[in-house]
Amino acid sequence: MEALSDFNALQQQIQASLVAVTRSSQAISSEDLGFHRSLDPSLGRALDTQNARLLGLAERLLGNAASNTELVRPK
Repeated sequence: MEALSDFNALQQQIQASLVAVTRSSQAISSEDLGFHRSLDPSLGRALDTQNARLLGLAERLLGNAASNTELVRPK
């Protein structure tokens, strides 16, 4: 039971962090990002790298969450 409560606490922390990141990212409009990408190509590469990293983390998180259930892991 302790492992389940630890997981639930971790899940709540992760969800709160994801909500905070989502809200922060929504504050920056896509037009602003396009403008900044055009000014600094290295920023565009850095954004692409971070987007890929976040996508990989989200996929791993969803895969781990679905591993002990009958749910099919998203691809």
